[in-house]
Amino acid sequence: MFTRFGFDFDFDSYDIIKEEDGQYVATIDVPGVDKEDIKMDMVDGYLKVSTKRKDNNTHKHKYVKLYNNIEYDAISAKLSNGVLRITIPKKIEKKIKISIE
Repeated sequence: MFTRFGFDFDFDSYDIIKEEDGQYVATIDVPGVDKEDIKMDMVDGYLKVSTKRKDNNTHKHKYVKLYNNIEYDAISAKLSNGVLRITIPKKIEKKIKISIE
């Protein structure tokens, strides 16, 4: 497990996480895995990515620790050519002006 941009990763096939246009993007190699064989769940503050390869029936579970500065409801993922791209939007911080009496 290691940390980058405040996220903890436990990926065998981890490639890269970067900040891009106000969001975090994790790119993970998942060769031989179909879209139907990838499941993503929120478990105890972690994003759990489960994969299953049909050719050799192997299962892998990968975890990303999520923190409070993200929009949990807006996390999305796209699979293309054996690469899973997970987009994790940052929360937009609102400035609140507090008046003093």
